[in-house]
Amino acid sequence: MGTTASKRIRHCRKQSFKTTVFKKRNGFKSQIRLARNGFVPRPPVKEDSLSITSFQGEEPYLAPPRNKKKDIIPDPKMFDAIDKHALQAPNSVRTSVKDLAVYLMKPATSDLEKLRAFYCWITNNIRYDVEGFFSGNHTPSDAASVLRYKIAVCQGYSELFYALCKIARIPCQIVSGFAKAFSYNPEIPYTSSSQTNHAWNIVVVNGEWRPVECTWGAGCLGDNNEFNWKFKEFYFLTDPEMFVHAHLPFMKRNEKASQAYQLLKPAVLLREYNRSVKPHYHSLEWGIEFLSHKEHVIQVSKELDIQLQGLRPLLENVTCHFVDRSTKQDYKRFTMILRMSDGVFNIHIRPQHPGKYDLTIFGKVDRDAKQYSPIVDYIIVCNVASPSKHRYPEHHAAWGMTKRVLEYGFTDDILSKATFYTGTGELEFLIGTTKYVPVTTDLVYAEEEIENLKDYVMCSYATNALKVCVKFPKPGFYAIKLFAKMSTDSKYELVGALLTESKTSPARCKPFPRYHTAWGALPKAVEYGFHPDIFSCSTFTSTDGELAFDLAIRKNIPVTCRLEYAGRDTDLKRYVTVLFSSNYLSVKARFNDVGFYAIKLYAKRQEGLSYDHVASFLVSNKSVNPNCAPFPHSFPKALECRCVVLEPSSGDLAINKKTLLRCIAPTMKRLMVADEIFSEKYGDIFEISMKPESQGDFNIFGSTEHSGSLDALFKFQVVPKIWKLKKT
Repeated sequence: MGTTASKRIRHCRKQSFKTTVFKKRNGFKSQIRLARNGFVPRPPVKEDSLSITSFQGEEPYLAPPRNKKKDIIPDPKMFDAIDKHALQAPNSVRTSVKDLAVYLMKPATSDLEKLRAFYCWITNNIRYDVEGFFSGNHTPSDAASVLRYKIAVCQGYSELFYALCKIARIPCQIVSGFAKAFSYNPEIPYTSSSQTNHAWNIVVVNGEWRPVECTWGAGCLGDNNEFNWKFKEFYFLTDPEMFVHAHLPFMKRNEKASQAYQLLKPAVLLREYNRSVKPHYHSLEWGIEFLSHKEHVIQVSKELDIQLQGLRPLLENVTCHFVDRSTKQDYKRFTMILRMSDGVFNIHIRPQHPGKYDLTIFGKVDRDAKQYSPIVDYIIVCNVASPSKHRYPEHHAAWGMTKRVLEYGFTDDILSKATFYTGTGELEFLIGTTKYVPVTTDLVYAEEEIENLKDYVMCSYATNALKVCVKFPKPGFYAIKLFAKMSTDSKYELVGALLTESKTSPARCKPFPRYHTAWGALPKAVEYGFHPDIFSCSTFTSTDGELAFDLAIRKNIPVTCRLEYAGRDTDLKRYVTVLFSSNYLSVKARFNDVGFYAIKLYAKRQEGLSYDHVASFLVSNKSVNPNCAPFPHSFPKALECRCVVLEPSSGDLAINKKTLLRCIAPTMKRLMVADEIFSEKYGDIFEISMKPESQGDFNIFGSTEHSGSLDALFKFQVVPKIWKLKKT
């Protein structure tokens, strides 16, 4: 038997002897106490049954590997057959380390596959000895005992892996040192006199030494100090520069001699290891890089920015907890996480008073994942508190947009938008689009709940863009939330949130008209006969209390419209009208108050029975029209036949007062006014004197034939007296 192997056997016997003596010293009371805790000490298995074969040839020198893990294992699926074989090991081979090794190596064609079979079997069959870890009375750690009892602490995992490698004649060593594990406290640094707390292996693959961590590869301790099985691919042949984040070899209390086992150049010093951050498992698995702060204790005065990056895979989102150590109060509302570019996130922190805080940063790489995984912990020591006392809006993710928005039809310029500032209390910005995107928005104030606050933000469609307009009724921080959906039939999903600080509020801050999506025309407007130019207009401004605009059409369209005033449930349908002229549809509106109005357009197919909503236009009226009168109402037949009232312009008629009716009616042969038929016209224009004698509706009828029935064309309202409308 080789010298190295003999030393290992003597070490195993020494450990068994120490365990036996310890148990004898504690006596019968110790046995009773452990039994009550569910732990029964097990005797070590006789090592005579373990036959270990020596290595052939010389072990390579301890040196950093030239290859990365991804070069050796481009895809873990390459081990599917080996893993399946290992997991199907029958009970008959589990009684002997040698028999188990022979079975596991059977289908392997390389040392790499043998090592994989050993790792897979151990991590899926050996349970961590939680009771032994906390009591200090763990089961024997020799390989034969670990195999028999299927339970071990880190030393036992390492011994069994070492024994299997010996039988396979693969160079392997057990390394002991300091680990940043379950009970790690970053404020109690390891020293040269500290007792090491962990053991793992290093093994030769393709002529290079690499770390293997079977203990952590099997699972971890949960919140209830229970062992949770969870196979981890990461700890099989880990790259040394990643492994050293939580593992520092330290054997025989000799730092310099132990540095070679890091497999790094330059080696990490003990004092550097103590100061460095403790990344959580997913941080290591995802290759998170800490760009700004690599030490776990951070001194801060007033404010702090921490940056990290995740590219392999791309870090999808980040959140955090920021807790005062003394009071346990959560100050998350004083943290702001910004999504930068290329997987970079910036965590901005504003401590509210001097003292110590615990900062835990969480992340996820799967956008559909409901839970975040911890990435890293920091201890924040604040010397001078932040002067800013305003809270940020509640938001459990990074501010900004994810790349998922590109799938909805937004252009990548939206990815650069995360925060805004306004000194006027108003904000406008554009977001590029590649197609029509159904969207809706919400607005959240950080300090308190404001009734109907979502009515202070609105979106409108522009040419290849979405325009967002916001009014902020109070100073402070706001969250502008954007929701979108893939199609008109799907559900809205939150695609991002933008943080805005407003230093003031407008002098006259009125809400926008309530609308469930962006202002403008819907895609189906083209199907009804509107020209695509309709998508270029969605908002208008009136400075005189009136508005008129034309929409190009490609055929006759049965159309009706509706006018609404923001914040008031008033029937305004008589103050908007539509007229046809050649290839255009003219929309006219009158406004009797300053503020926002909505003009909603409805159309139907020629064979349709009902009108469908096809567009909504937002109008900002800046002044009042002193002569704001309603329009005459046009019935569908008038629109179809292109009939237009030229006079009177008002839809109200005074009782017993003569009024001249002038209307264009190119296809009409007859008009009927107050039961009297008129057929004489001047070109396409009828001129008829009318004098209504009773209050109520006053209708004008017409026909394209010289005889037969007539259709309603226009409707006026007869009132006692025509008043100039005042602001309501």
